[in-house]
Amino acid sequence: MAANDSLAQFPSSAVDAAKKAGEYNKQAKGQNKLAFERVVRGDMQMVAGMNYRLVISAKNKSVADPDVATPAEYEGIVWERTWLHFKQLTSFHRLSKPN
Repeated sequence: MAANDSLAQFPSSAVDAAKKAGEYNKQAKGQNKLAFERVVRGDMQMVAGMNYRLVISAKNKSVADPDVATPAEYEGIVWERTWLHFKQLTSFHRLSKPN
């Protein structure tokens, strides 16, 4: 999905989980806390529920001046089983910079 395409196909719960990136911030322990900017792209895969792979843009809000921090892209995978009211951020990592 391109950045300009509608994100309506993704439930708000999946987008919210990727935005919060809570597990990443917990592991950062005070360093490299992220501030969500936008969803760049994403796709979905049906498993025992749905996996949503979302690439987000986020800034490091732990730097001295977070307003001038350069955004980076991160990939988050959210597993959701709506009938069980279950969602989990199963993977979250920074994407390598393009060469």
